Amino acid sequence: MKNIALTLASLSLALAHAPQALAQTHCSSDGAPKPVALFERFISADCEACWGDAATPAPSAKAGAVVLDWIVPSAAGDDAPLSAAATTDALLRR
Repeated sequence: MKNIALTLASLSLALAHAPQALAQTHCSSDGAPKPVALFERFISADCEACWGDAATPAPSAKAGAVVLDWIVPSAAGDDAPLSAAATTDALLRR
């Protein structure tokens, strides 16, 4: 009888919190809308100017996309200006 009461108490507790758990699809502390797309950019570790260049492709403000910049290792290796941030994962994602 104790096991049944404990099981029912646990079940009712879980059901009481289920709507809140299912309703939260995304958490934001800044109130920004949830991104609906991922825009990936690949920047060579050789091109330090590319990082802040206004001509670098970007989604429109209406696209609702989050931008992820990948810094790709270059032939210059550690001598490239952005080599410290370059990741071999970027080579796999290209």
